[in-house]
This record gives sequence, C-alpha cells and structure tokens, in this order.
Amino acid sequence: MPFLCHYRRASQITDNGPYAEIARFLSGHRFGVEAAMETLSYVDGVNFAARATSPAWFSVGLMDRICPSSTVFAAHHRSAGRVRHLIRRRGQRPSTAIAALCPGIPLTPPPRTAPAPHSSTLACAVSTPQRPVPACA
Repeated sequence: MPFLCHYRRASQITDNGPYAEIARFLSGHRFGVEAAMETLSYVDGVNFAARATSPAWFSVGLMDRICPSSTVFAAHHRSAGRVRHLIRRRGQRPSTAIAALCPGIPLTPPPRTAPAPHSSTLACAVSTPQRPVPACA
C-alpha cells in the first residue's frame, strides 16, 4: 500500500496521520502553501511510482483514513511498471484478500532456524582450545 502519496489531495480530505501535521504547519504559514507542496513533492510516492519499472502490487483499503484511497490510486496510475491491484472490503485483512486472489501464495513465513555461530559469538569465544596452552613458570 503506497503511503505518503499525493500530499495536496490527502491534506484536503483527511486530518489523520501525518497530514494533520501539514495542516498545522500551514495554519501558521498561510502564504507558504505552494512552497510547502513543492518541497513535499520531492518525497511524494507518486513521483517515485512514475520512475518504477518493476512489477508492483498496489493494495488499497477504501475506508482507510490514514492512507486515503485516492492517494493510492494516484500512485497506481502513475506507475510505469506492470501493476496488479488489490481492493479490500471494509475490515478485510490484506492477507485474506491476497489469499483469495492468489491461492498458490503461502501466507505464513517459513520456520526460522538458528543461525550458525560466528567467530565473534560467545559460543565460539568460550570453546576449548585445540592444543594445550603452555603454563607460565
């Protein structure tokens, strides 16, 4: 789900999340709206989506007040790569929606195994030496 996209639109339709901070800033700097929006465009996900060339999944919750759906669609429409999208119903978890769309994708991660000890770990540092150390006289 693309987050922090299309700042101007998001700050107009929601007062939740980071967009409330933009509104608070602009309330004290009324003549700096265009300058602030131009600065935010440097980190806007919509502009990054236009540069993407790899395939991407876009997930959107239509009732999401933190990441409004119109901002996700803005990034979706600007994406240069191959795009698949996923629209979730109200209250539906993303994993459930993906499972319905792609039944062959496992949703549980593989079991974790303990990593092999490295020379800097305590287990290797306290191991017994291979040959006896000569005693000091």
